[in-house]
Amino acid sequence: MRIKLFTFLEEANAPYLNTIVRLKTPHKAITVKALIDTGSPRTIIAYSEALMLQIPINSLSKEDIIRLGGSVYEARIYNRLKILFRSDDGNLITEEMPVQVLKPTSSKELTEQKFGFIIGMDFLKENK
Repeated sequence: MRIKLFTFLEEANAPYLNTIVRLKTPHKAITVKALIDTGSPRTIIAYSEALMLQIPINSLSKEDIIRLGGSVYEARIYNRLKILFRSDDGNLITEEMPVQVLKPTSSKELTEQKFGFIIGMDFLKENK
């Protein structure tokens, strides 16, 4: 399915393309700013956002060790995340897909986590 996603630049000189999405689990929903990252093979949710969504992080299967922004994270897969967003013509679109939850490997990474939700190439390829 082709989606024309509403996007914006955070700052005039920033080369980062963003969008606003609503993330939903069976327990909770939150609205977050999402970074669109063509260099990320997978869609990623930060540990702090996963906690807000009441995702049972410790019971998720471990997939890999991820290095991001100079920090090290343990990637776990959550298969039931619904991503809701508006297309550029205002239609509400819902996609359900697996995402990587990045659990910090130390308290340093927990306090320095600077991302919330990253839309990766898995989502972009599915919806090109």
